[in-house]
Amino acid sequence: MANEPDNLVLVQLCEIRATLAEHSARFDRMEAHMNKRFNDVDGRFDEMRSLLGHTVGLTTTTYLKHQALERHQGFSEGEQSQLRGRLDELERRVSKIEEERDEDD
Repeated sequence: MANEPDNLVLVQLCEIRATLAEHSARFDRMEAHMNKRFNDVDGRFDEMRSLLGHTVGLTTTTYLKHQALERHQGFSEGEQSQLRGRLDELERRVSKIEEERDEDD
């Protein structure tokens, strides 16, 4: 009879140890699963970071090209205005010469 309490304690300790082993195995599986998920999320963030960098680069390039085109267009419009003024002046002079020639005839 003196051995019975010791045996009961040993039985309970063995059950506790088995339960702890099950929990440890389960936690190991959960940790492996969570590590995989975190690695997947990290990979997606890296892809998004790369895509965002590419998008910002394209947007910046497009903006700079747009600015250059606006400057070029503004310059062309300025040139056009000058040419229009010069053409008007030439037409006025030609008309004046034609009038003078018509009067001489």
